[in-house]
Amino acid sequence: MVEKKELGLQRMDPGEAEDQKFLLLAKKIRRRRMIAASILVFVTAFLTVCIVNYKAAGRSVSPPIVISRDGVDNGQTSTMIYYSLGFKQVAYESKYGKNYSQRLWLWENVEENPEVLTGQQYQQLTDQLTKRNGQKPAYSDYFQCFQTFDASILDVEKDKDQYTIYMKGAVYSFLEYKGQVYENVDGDPQSAYNGGEQQPMIVSAVWDGKNLQVEQVKEYKLGDAGSAAIYEHFPKPVAIRLNASIEGQSDEGQSAVERSRMKAAAYFGKQVADGTYLFLNDETSEAELYRIVPDKWKKGSQAGPWENDELVEKKPLAELKEQR
Repeated sequence: MVEKKELGLQRMDPGEAEDQKFLLLAKKIRRRRMIAASILVFVTAFLTVCIVNYKAAGRSVSPPIVISRDGVDNGQTSTMIYYSLGFKQVAYESKYGKNYSQRLWLWENVEENPEVLTGQQYQQLTDQLTKRNGQKPAYSDYFQCFQTFDASILDVEKDKDQYTIYMKGAVYSFLEYKGQVYENVDGDPQSAYNGGEQQPMIVSAVWDGKNLQVEQVKEYKLGDAGSAAIYEHFPKPVAIRLNASIEGQSDEGQSAVERSRMKAAAYFGKQVADGTYLFLNDETSEAELYRIVPDKWKKGSQAGPWENDELVEKKPLAELKEQR
């Protein structure tokens, strides 16, 4: 009798079948765990990138990662919008208004027409702050001098005719010598605004339709001594600008310096000196005129002229006083 052989799968022992089921289940679990772990690693890495990107954006005009951008210029303020991972960053540039960048969530609105001062209002503001300084320019006994307060406007808020102006500024002093104009000579001026160091200020003023009248001026210190007060009283993006170096910021205070130079040049009818500088030597009571040697920049001391610059002439201050 010929035995019939079963074709196909051999019959499996019940115990072996159960083991096979467990093996298949274990493989599925391992696969799911690997997928979950991969997703977790991806999500963690993505969140880390988002957090680092968001924090880095606080110290820069634009975020490190920019997906798209948009911009608008209303003739007074240029507004650039950078879209990033979960937020947008708005950078404002204005002559006499907003000059900062801020992070916003995607659903937050962008201010399209921020408040600004007119050129006339800015001039009236700085004229009053120049008079408020009230100190005689250093070395005015020896030279014809000019003094002006100028500022970089950081933000302007308006409520009817009431203005609140957030800015940093300083009093700049100029003198005329040998047909050229020299600025802040030897640390001059010694004023309430610490000479060339720009001081954060909040100015309250009222506009009567023709004149911007300063009502109150609050002054703040920079650095550790003033950062807490600045964060308390200034808008947050302005406070960040004042207390940190913002990469890509177009105006780090240079606009105030340039405005003061233009005023001085117009006052004297002469150009601001380029390539030469004055050093007023208190020890010898002499005015020393130097020509800058650009390839030899090493500084000799904190108080004296730069090493290797060429001495053009010396003149006793007493002689200059007689000529004055």
